[in-house]
Amino acid sequence: MTAISITPGYPNYSDTDGSALNDGYVYIGLEYQNPITAPTGAFWDQDFQIPADQPLRTSGGYIVRDGSPAAVYTGAAYSILVQNKNLVTVYNAPSAVITNVTNTVEDITQYQGAHATDPLARNDGTPLQVGDLYFNSTINELKVWTGSVWAATSPGNVAVQNFTGTGSQTAFTLSAAPIAENNTQIYIDGVYQQKDTYAVAGATINFSTAPPNLSTIEVVSFSIASLGTVDSSNVSYNQGSLGAVNTSVQAKLQESVSVLDFGFDGTSGSDNTSKFNSLIAAISGLSSVSVHFPAGQYHFASKPNNISSSVKFVGDGISNTRLFRDFAAGANSEGLFNFVAGANGSSVSQMSIESNGAPSGATGCLISLIATATDAPDFCHFSDLYLTSSSTDVYKIYIDGSLRTGGTSGVRDTFISNCSIFGGSLGGVYAKSVVAFHMTSCDTFPAGGVSGKIVITGATGNKSNYVNIDGAYLNGLALDELNFGNFNAAVFSANITNASTADTIIVQGSLAATVTVQNFWLNSIFLSNTGTPNNFLVGGKARGNILQVTDGVTAPATEVGFSSIYVDTADGDLKIKFGDGTVKTIVTDT
Repeated sequence: MTAISITPGYPNYSDTDGSALNDGYVYIGLEYQNPITAPTGAFWDQDFQIPADQPLRTSGGYIVRDGSPAAVYTGAAYSILVQNKNLVTVYNAPSAVITNVTNTVEDITQYQGAHATDPLARNDGTPLQVGDLYFNSTINELKVWTGSVWAATSPGNVAVQNFTGTGSQTAFTLSAAPIAENNTQIYIDGVYQQKDTYAVAGATINFSTAPPNLSTIEVVSFSIASLGTVDSSNVSYNQGSLGAVNTSVQAKLQESVSVLDFGFDGTSGSDNTSKFNSLIAAISGLSSVSVHFPAGQYHFASKPNNISSSVKFVGDGISNTRLFRDFAAGANSEGLFNFVAGANGSSVSQMSIESNGAPSGATGCLISLIATATDAPDFCHFSDLYLTSSSTDVYKIYIDGSLRTGGTSGVRDTFISNCSIFGGSLGGVYAKSVVAFHMTSCDTFPAGGVSGKIVITGATGNKSNYVNIDGAYLNGLALDELNFGNFNAAVFSANITNASTADTIIVQGSLAATVTVQNFWLNSIFLSNTGTPNNFLVGGKARGNILQVTDGVTAPATEVGFSSIYVDTADGDLKIKFGDGTVKTIVTDT
């Protein structure tokens, strides 16, 4: 192996201010890799007997050895990084250009000639390199070294012809014309011939000097070759920008996976459950993978396996990507996307998901998040979804964090945004023992089931806390075991119920004409311009211990079970009207 000088002569490196680089650091590494983390051998001599410890140091701009400028050598193409004494980079080359060395034939060519069997090393005994080629004379096929195996190329991409020199003959005719001169390689007695020693004219090879008598002339001509199937893990990828690091094509492609990579069928209505399970198993060890559902209709005949790693599922929009739950679930918590402990940061977006003809009545859900005693799928996001049914289910979204107790309790930091959620047999959304639960720009509807209400509940000692929900149209609320909730809607279209365990709640919005509100509010405020009740506060304070009512209103209608205090505009008196219709004057306006 020929020694390659790291630097031709004694190059001079400059600092950031243009001055000669003193006390600098020089790192030599593997080509296209970070020299600091992937160093390669560097030597003070061409025989590789005197190692040069890295980092190399500089003085006056030169690499120095014992205070004097010195040449440094390595055995292959290399990367180089130069930093000043403050570790600021002043020079960086991922692949250094060699200008002062003439390499041997074995160094510059990757073609290893004809062999009857796969070679175990290069012709010179050095290790095989990715991209090395040889012609298998047993099967008459060109092969390429992938880094782990010799892979066959497509037949017909290479032609090998042999001639015998006469000592005087300079022109040799091939059976077919090569594509171009650059698509030929010629060997005389195994020695590679430089391109300037011959010319190609059609199917004729013309040598400037006749090959020796009885010499073996091997002509290899290539067409565009197919390398067959090559393991993507053996193919390097570099983004190309300054500072980019090498990775494999496999690792790069795995950052975003298409379900089509696993054979999903989005056209025929066939079951995709087993393919989904294979996908989940394949990506379970990867970090935060994005899984793409291209436009199509994907059916699932049985419950897919739970998701226990961070995965981001994204479709091509609610009108283009549609998923169908075709199975009857065994529990309310069983859906198409079932996130469990370990799935922190997962998401589903840009698709529609539908319960489709599930037998045995209302069962299951579409999306679930379930906690264990020690962990839960926190920080999950669900956005731009259309959740509906052609049959019935129990809920569309089902969350249960009740098993997770202690210092960190419940399912935490769930975000649902820009979703249209249609009802199930019991409601649209069920959230138990959630903490920091957010629904923004979402609407719930009864269509698709019996109710589209939002259920916020908890367990004794593990309440839900810090819930914020807003939408244009919310089909009712059911509140229990909840502290600190804010609910806002342009219209509440169904009843609002609460228990004495719902504490510190704010509800504001208009009520549909038939909507009623249960009267068990603790430290809470309800604000509405329509319906019953109208503008009431229970257990709270207004204007710092002062309760103010409008000075003069039309006598209210009788409401069974409620008493109304008001100032009668007819006479200015402060009155009370009881639930049986009886009116008493509290104070007369004099």
